[in-house]
Amino acid sequence: MDKESVAQQYEPVAEIGEGAYGKVYKARDLKNEGRFVALKRVRVQTEEEGMPLSTIREVAVLRQLEAFEHPNVVRLFDVCTVSRSDRETKLTLVFEHVDQDLTTYLEKAPDPGVPPETIKDMMYQLLQGLDFLHSHRVVHRDLKPQNILVTSGGQIKLADFGLARIYSFQMALTSVVVTLWYRAPEVLLQSSYATPVDLWSVGCIFAEMFRRRPLFRGNSDVDQLGKILDVVGVPSVEDWPQEVALPQSAFSPRPPQPIGELVPDMEELGKSLLLVSIRYTHTHTHTLSLSLSLSLSLSLSLCLSCLSVLSVCPVCLSCLSVLSVLSVCLSVCLSCLSVLSVCLSVRLSCLSVLSVCPVCLSVCLSVCLSVCLSVCLSVCLSVCLSVCLSVCLSVCLSVCLSVCLSVCLSV
Repeated sequence: MDKESVAQQYEPVAEIGEGAYGKVYKARDLKNEGRFVALKRVRVQTEEEGMPLSTIREVAVLRQLEAFEHPNVVRLFDVCTVSRSDRETKLTLVFEHVDQDLTTYLEKAPDPGVPPETIKDMMYQLLQGLDFLHSHRVVHRDLKPQNILVTSGGQIKLADFGLARIYSFQMALTSVVVTLWYRAPEVLLQSSYATPVDLWSVGCIFAEMFRRRPLFRGNSDVDQLGKILDVVGVPSVEDWPQEVALPQSAFSPRPPQPIGELVPDMEELGKSLLLVSIRYTHTHTHTLSLSLSLSLSLSLSLCLSCLSVLSVCPVCLSCLSVLSVLSVCLSVCLSCLSVLSVCLSVRLSCLSVLSVCPVCLSVCLSVCLSVCLSVCLSVCLSVCLSVCLSVCLSVCLSVCLSVCLSVCLSV
């Protein structure tokens, strides 16, 4: 879509934001009545061959993700080239419009703040969105309340993901200060990093939702790192990344601060999630692999949501899960019984037709009975087994997680 096409389809009605990544406008979609979009205008450096291949790849990945329409990821409707010169290309990214971000949502919350049940639900949605991005090899890297959108119905949507290369040129042209408060130590140290850096940001946001103020508020990379190490402790020389310019000796030794002192009002499972999220080491296998970090954090937030609704202990919760499994199995078995009743009616028809021939009748009955039983029982067993395995795995996680968490972390 070119500049003229953008002007024909989208009518800007208000400027809703401006940051290091450029200006954002709320616009009316003239071809879809009643729909508003967010227009984000950015500049990309132009190379001799045109737009950088890395930028084209990023846009292609985002367009592929759009096909899934994940409920916790903001939709990217279009990418439009507005103008092009030898030095830069101006793009307009057309996103789904959401009225507020998490920062605004938290500021509007009346005292004493957002209810714990709402926080847990939002965390679960946030982790689902991150799990989706990570499963498609997209690292957000700059997750913060300003790019977590909240709909009027409380639905969480992640924004500004996968655009690091597109935004890098725009950021170099602006003097706007980038927020460091939610960045992982690996990012601050300019060390190698992967998807676990997003989990660090999630932990900072999680704590802020309870505290109503940021967990770490540094004014520079070094100051931010110092505030982080005041809480998590200074890693050993062996754990300090060797490829960074800042040595471990630049920070005086200090023990980690108990999580309970940071968020005293948070329940134990929530503190466990926070502990998993903000435990620093530069080697991912030393703390959490990508799959472990996502599955563990998802399980924790799911347990939090369930416990807040049911107000029962994990053992009682497991009993309810078992009852749910039995209910599913019963419904499957009832379906099988209805199939068997059909087979029985067929057998009765065989009786009336073949009653003149005892041999034919005997063969018909035995074959019909064996086929019906074998098919129905195999279907019932396979379905029940599949359901039982998946649900029981969830039950085991919820029951054993609090007991095994410290052991898993130490290993």
